[in-house]
Amino acid sequence: MFYVNDILEFTSDRTRYRIINIDFPTDSAWLFPLFEKNPMPTLFSIFKLESLLTVGKELVVLSGEQFIKAKISESEARARDITYSNIKPLVEAQGIFIPSERNRLINQRAVELKCSARTLIRALRLYWHGGQTRNALVPKFHSRGSCKGTTSGRGRPPKYRDGDIYQLSSEDLEIFKQIIEQRFLKSKTATIKGTYNLMLRENYSVVDSEGNLRPRAPGEFPSVPQFRRFFKNNYSHETVIRSRDGDAEFELNHNAKLGDAELSVFTVGDSFEIDATITDLFSVSSVDRNDIVGKPTCYLIFDSKSWLIPGLYVGFEQPSWPAALQAIVSIAEDKKALCERHGITYRPEDWPADGILPKEFIADRGEMLARESTRISDALETTVMNLPSRMALRKPHVECGFHLIQSPMAEHVPGYEPPANFRKRQGKRYDKDACLTLHEIIGIFLRAIIRFNNTPRPDYPLTPSQILAGLIPTPCNLWNHEIRTRAGSLPRYTSEFLRLALLPKAKASVTSEGIRFRNCYYTCDEAVKRGWFVRARQIAFEVTIIFDRRLVDSIYIQDDSNPSNVFSANLLEKSVSFAGMSFQEVESIIFKRKKIRQAGLYETINQDFEFHSAVDPIISTAFAEMKKQSKGKSRSSRRSDIRETRAEELTIERKEKALLVKPKSEAATAEVMNLSPTQTSIQQQESEKSKRNARLMEMLNGN
Repeated sequence: MFYVNDILEFTSDRTRYRIINIDFPTDSAWLFPLFEKNPMPTLFSIFKLESLLTVGKELVVLSGEQFIKAKISESEARARDITYSNIKPLVEAQGIFIPSERNRLINQRAVELKCSARTLIRALRLYWHGGQTRNALVPKFHSRGSCKGTTSGRGRPPKYRDGDIYQLSSEDLEIFKQIIEQRFLKSKTATIKGTYNLMLRENYSVVDSEGNLRPRAPGEFPSVPQFRRFFKNNYSHETVIRSRDGDAEFELNHNAKLGDAELSVFTVGDSFEIDATITDLFSVSSVDRNDIVGKPTCYLIFDSKSWLIPGLYVGFEQPSWPAALQAIVSIAEDKKALCERHGITYRPEDWPADGILPKEFIADRGEMLARESTRISDALETTVMNLPSRMALRKPHVECGFHLIQSPMAEHVPGYEPPANFRKRQGKRYDKDACLTLHEIIGIFLRAIIRFNNTPRPDYPLTPSQILAGLIPTPCNLWNHEIRTRAGSLPRYTSEFLRLALLPKAKASVTSEGIRFRNCYYTCDEAVKRGWFVRARQIAFEVTIIFDRRLVDSIYIQDDSNPSNVFSANLLEKSVSFAGMSFQEVESIIFKRKKIRQAGLYETINQDFEFHSAVDPIISTAFAEMKKQSKGKSRSSRRSDIRETRAEELTIERKEKALLVKPKSEAATAEVMNLSPTQTSIQQQESEKSKRNARLMEMLNGN
């Protein structure tokens, strides 16, 4: 069955026609071709069309399409109504589709309106082509005067100068494209006017008689409006920003905001956002408040659905995996003990997500990109998604959360430095007002988080069911409501379990001197009971340990026979000097110790050189004297009288020692005689030596 305004497509040549009139008694259907040049209605047989549609499948009926325009201006409506009133008698006439009668009617109407017949024919074609509605005659004012290509013969003549307007050619358009893409889109400082002037100097200039570069005569080069129109029509705002600032900058600060972070997450517990920043608060030393320590690091964890803050870390660790680990472990930390440490009244309803870990952690390409973060997935069945760089919009809660948590502190907390003051050359020195220790700052942050978790979110997108239930959109209420209605049961973990699951594992050597790990020695009662150190005297062996690289005081040893059994080992006395340090600090100290040893090795060699420089001449002289005195004697004869010789030397030694300590009277007598003890000792040695030599000569001569 056919209807007026149906569009028919012949499958053989893909031509399309619109049905503008049907007369079933006469088996007549007038069709208007849609894509022909100078079209006019054509008569077809309804029976033949139905046969092509059902039998031969050579005809396809498409849905009728009428002209639709969302907004019609007053001038467009006025022009539409005038055109319709001109052709209204024609479209209502019975013979308008018959060619001979149509020509007579059009010519007669043209005489009445004092217009050309071509104007009426053009209006009739628009009317039939657009679905035979009045709006089909709406003029296309928006397309008049537009020029996307060359401008040959177009443009209004200049008003304030003689001559014609410059006509753009395809070569000009190519020059426009080249200068824009090579200069303007590749520079953040280039302007359209500066690029235009550069184009004129390079492509539309001449050299005068003096050799200077001059622009062409007026009217012989493109104008600024022509250049701007080409740029506007061919390069979108997005293309310009992506080309000049990069895709990351566009996605971060210029992309469309069509979504909602809360609606993109199914329920609470699906994803937690984690990030770090340097706080705006200056801290002082806990020992002496006169000493300023600096600004601590703050890690916050946000639930992406409810805005709830289940965990945080505030301390002096730099943004890193060890600090992020503490923030994650804080989710399961004993909140009652935490509040008591900081003088806060504990209420269980303030911490509804205590011990609950999400299905996914969302982080940037920072600490959660570390290799150790894979333990989150291995031990807790939680995935970690690291966003591409400069994609803060994917974790908006934690990005905004730092400001929301710290803003209540700005007015009342001393030592708070507004972010705008950071890096100002002559900004106010807020650090001079600092008076809070790290312990007190943590307490302030905990109170701010409790306040935030119980404060309604005014712009939160509540569902109709939540609105009808009268739900006040505080993070705690949203979490509790979603847990009951959508999230179901989520697993809960203990702080000790998280710590042991996320801390790094390594191998330590059991030696007879203790359990050695990274230059530190440990012991524990369990190792002594099992006789590890006695067995290690035969051969050292390894055990699996779990350690916290921030503190060397203790390690956890995993029982190889029962992996679920873990016991603690503490530092031995030989390593107790490292207590309170991190493993990195211990490695630094050991490194410096080795440097000192290396410097000592050089000093040892130097002292050896000095020793031999002083001793070698003495030895050489003595050896030469010995050779001289023992000339003609055997080597064995030197030991023949060793006992007597030793006794004589002992006597000499005793006399020398006795002369070193004498009464004062004897010393005075010696001074009067001008003979010092040293000189007396030398004379006695020479006398004894001459006597001994005489006796040796007598023995050699056989006396």
